[in-house]
Amino acid sequence: MKLRPVTYALLILVPTLNLLIFYVLKQPLWAWIVAVIVLICAAFTMKKTT
Repeated sequence: MKLRPVTYALLILVPTLNLLIFYVLKQPLWAWIVAVIVLICAAFTMKKTT
């Protein structure tokens, strides 16, 4: 089973999202919206690959 580029992207994205969420906890509403958009994009990427 080969590692797809998407897998590498997710390995980078997940820790980044964790840091982002931790940072966003101290931020206004617009930052939450950005985080949600990023999560939705990640979800769509997952659906396209499967």
